[in-house]
Amino acid sequence: GTALLPPQLFSHNDQQSYWQVSRTDDSRNLGWGGRIADLLHDANPGAFIRMTVSLNFESVLERAADGNQYVVGNDGPRRFNWFEWDSDRRTAYLQLMSKNQAHAFERSYANSFHRARENADAVGTALEASTPLATPFPDNGLAEQLKMVARMIKVRSTLGLKRQVYFVSMGGFDHHDGVLTSQPVLLAQLSRAIKAFYDATIELGVANNVTTFTASDFGRTLSSNGDGSDHGWGGHHFAVGGAVRGGRFYGTMPKLQNGGTDDAGWGQIIPTTSVDQYAATLARWFGVADTDLDLIFPNLGNFASRNLGFMT
Repeated sequence: GTALLPPQLFSHNDQQSYWQVSRTDDSRNLGWGGRIADLLHDANPGAFIRMTVSLNFESVLERAADGNQYVVGNDGPRRFNWFEWDSDRRTAYLQLMSKNQAHAFERSYANSFHRARENADAVGTALEASTPLATPFPDNGLAEQLKMVARMIKVRSTLGLKRQVYFVSMGGFDHHDGVLTSQPVLLAQLSRAIKAFYDATIELGVANNVTTFTASDFGRTLSSNGDGSDHGWGGHHFAVGGAVRGGRFYGTMPKLQNGGTDDAGWGQIIPTTSVDQYAATLARWFGVADTDLDLIFPNLGNFASRNLGFMT
């Protein structure tokens, strides 16, 4: 009770958001991936799409000030087959494509629609012209997303991309009484998907230039709420890639004991490493100068170390 805590500490939605935003003083709710993309925008001159790419839906992590993240599906971009639509839709489409809107809002909407159509055509054409990956991917939702990420990396030169941030996701980890049966299944899917993706980066010759890392909301309690594990606080995360100093733990391993020195109550483990430190270590590897880290992570100065050392 002597220090400020993250707002709504045990709320899934809030903590997923704060993980990806890492600040509470920005009314725009920009993600730290998006803030990095704003800062390093010039790294992709003439690119067809934004530096930030999310799979299937927009993410908070990649919300930026200087443009929208690009969203692509597991099978590629959604193309505009307007000639297959009914007459009303075709009429609306042709009005959008006419570029003669008088109203500023209509013109802005039409311009966004043009960009979306052009981006979808550029990305779709690049993917269709590319040879298939030789690396096999397992049949699960996360693996399908990561396969598309690998395919997008493969065509990066065609799309004018040199730096990219991708967001993929999987759910189902809100274990209560099902932790012993459900978590091993999900972790096995996670493991197989990330292994396949890493193998694909080796196939593409970019293993040292691609880092995969996990983010979440909070860990689980050591105690039971009568229905299994409950919403916790600190947890463990993975970083994978050729540039990762792997095969070891970073931070301080907590004492996994109810009522122990690391227990904040109800078996909720107090974290010893902040999201800001974790993210800043990744941002530095990605190319953000040390002098710019505080612009992206204003809370970083609250912690002793700005670099956790897990990236080369």
